[in-house]
Amino acid sequence: MQVLAPGEVAEAGNIANRGRMTGAGYYPVKHTAGAAFTITVNSCDDNYNIVNDTPIVKIITDDVYDT
Repeated sequence: MQVLAPGEVAEAGNIANRGRMTGAGYYPVKHTAGAAFTITVNSCDDNYNIVNDTPIVKIITDDVYDT
């Protein structure tokens, strides 16, 4: 499984960077504390190639200020 924050871009086969592109323009965007944002979750093989399946993902947090 691969989790990408806004601003991150998937790159299949990039094991060194956990399947993420690197370089200017490919870093996570800063977020304001308490403001909601959307993440991308990809189902991947061991080389970060996206696989075509449909797992159920549940995000759980113990942060009292999460949204």
